[in-house]
Amino acid sequence: MDHGPIDKERVKLARRRLHVTQEGLASILGVARDTVASWETGRTPCKGPAAILLQVIIAMLESQREATLLGQLGIRTFTEVHNPKEK
Repeated sequence: MDHGPIDKERVKLARRRLHVTQEGLASILGVARDTVASWETGRTPCKGPAAILLQVIIAMLESQREATLLGQLGIRTFTEVHNPKEK
C-alpha cells in the first residue's frame, strides 16, 4: 500500500463511495472539514496519518467490502435509510 499523498480525485471518490459529506469524512479521519475541502480542491495534499487511514478505507472499498466497511463506520446508505428491510 502506498503511503504517499492521496490525490484530490481519490479523496472525492472515497468520500462519495462512503456516502458522507466533507464533514462526515473529516469526522472519520479526525481532521477539520476545511482540511477535507482543501484536499478535494487540490490546495493541499492529503498526507500523514489521515492519508494512511484513508488508504486503508480506499483499499477496503476497492476490495468489495464496502457494505461491511460502511456498517463498521456506522454509515447507512441511502437505500438502507429509505428502503429498510421488513422484519
